[in-house]
Amino acid sequence: MLDDCLVNKRKEFEEVVDEYASEKLFDASKIIESSIKDLLGALQIAYGLDTSNENFRETPERVARMFLNERFCGINSEEYCKSLLMKSFPKHEKDSRDEMIIAANPAIAWSVCPHHLENVEYKVWMGYMPKDDVVGISKFNRVICHYAKQPILQEDYTSGLARLFEEALDPLGSIVIVKGKHDCMIARGARANPDQWVVTSAVRGLFLTEETYKQEFLNLCKL
Repeated sequence: MLDDCLVNKRKEFEEVVDEYASEKLFDASKIIESSIKDLLGALQIAYGLDTSNENFRETPERVARMFLNERFCGINSEEYCKSLLMKSFPKHEKDSRDEMIIAANPAIAWSVCPHHLENVEYKVWMGYMPKDDVVGISKFNRVICHYAKQPILQEDYTSGLARLFEEALDPLGSIVIVKGKHDCMIARGARANPDQWVVTSAVRGLFLTEETYKQEFLNLCKL
């Protein structure tokens, strides 16, 4: 009876939280819609943009949905990402120190630079050396892609991924290499070479202290 009561109380709490979150998203959506309408109006004043064009009729609503449901839903998502990584499986060979689990082909993630809110395309290689448990490999991509959905520096994105793995799995070692193509320096400003990628890395544990492990990772990923 007590267990049923606790379950019901938990459901009631979760419903309140969900309702509160929905209200916040609704309020945020209206603010974004109003801001986009103001932006279109400003472009009309500056350049004579024809805002009566049918293509703009639902633009504020579409942009609000895109921002909240897709491009920026990774903001403050560390606990969610760690919960994905914590869905792990026991490793039978407890004494092995030379096991390496990697995603040899890069995951593709899309993010936004915090300076100009321009697109950033990431190619991400990750690997870790499990201590006790291993994580389902599909969680690699889910965490890499979801955590990218926020305005974040590439350097912080890279170290943040490594930190998520360290805190969730406590591995013997972890390594993250990220290549980023930034529209803020390709489509504007410096107008850099479209094939130019910025490379960052975060190296932890045995990958940092044992050069052979790091080199093996780089070789397997063909980096």
